[in-house]
Amino acid sequence: MYINRLHFNEIDSTHAFAMGRLSDCSESEWTAISADTQTAGKGQGQKSWQDMPGQALLMTLVSPRWSLEASAVFPRHLAAAVAALRTLQPLSNDRLQLKWPNDLYRGTKKLGGILTEAQWSGENCKRVVFSIGVNALEAPAGFAALDGPLDLTALRNTLAEALAFSWMEPSLDAHQAFVQHWMHSGLGRWADEDGVDFLAQAVGIDDFGRIGLIRKDSEAVCWYLHGQVKWLGSD
Repeated sequence: MYINRLHFNEIDSTHAFAMGRLSDCSESEWTAISADTQTAGKGQGQKSWQDMPGQALLMTLVSPRWSLEASAVFPRHLAAAVAALRTLQPLSNDRLQLKWPNDLYRGTKKLGGILTEAQWSGENCKRVVFSIGVNALEAPAGFAALDGPLDLTALRNTLAEALAFSWMEPSLDAHQAFVQHWMHSGLGRWADEDGVDFLAQAVGIDDFGRIGLIRKDSEAVCWYLHGQVKWLGSD
C-alpha cells in the first residue's frame, strides 16, 4: 500500500492542516501528515492535545475517496483503534487498554488519543481524516509514555500502514476486539449528562458508536452516545 507522506518539524495541528487541504490530498492513495510537535493539537470535541516537542508520535491519515455507508464508519474506527494498540503494545512493559471511544491507556494514565472525522456526500462517507497522538518517548505530567528506546520514524511508518490497512480491510470482529482490550470490564461507575452517578455493566458498542450499559439491578440494555455518559472507573 502506497502512502504519501508529509512531515513537519512544527505545525499547529496535523488534523487541522489535513482538514484545510483535503482537496490537495490524493483521491486514490492515502496521505500521512506528521509532525515533531504541535502548537494547537486537536482532541475530541473542544479538547486539545499537548505533546512534549520531539517526544511524541503525531500523525493524521487522509483516506482516498470512497463511498461508505454510515454504519460502516465506526466499525472501522474501532478496527483502527485496535490496530494502534496492537502496534504499540510490544513497546510497553504494561498492558495497554482502550477507553471508549477514543483513548489509549497504559494503566491508569492516558497514553494517547485518536480522532475520526468523516466527510459526507449525502448519506455516504466519501473520505475519512483519522488522527492519532501518542506520548512515545516522554509524556507531560500525569500522562504515560512508551518504554524506549524506539525509532519514531520507523514507528510512524509502521503505524501508518497498520492504520490504513485497518480502514481498508477492517476485521470482522472489530467490535469484539475493541471490547477485549477496553477498560470497561465488570461493574463500573458511570455518570449521566446531569452528573448523576450510577453502576452499570458495559456490554458492547453498536455500529454508530453508542455504548451499551446494563444498570445494576436491571436487565435492560441502554445505549448512549459519547457525551451522554462518562466512565468514572471500576467499582
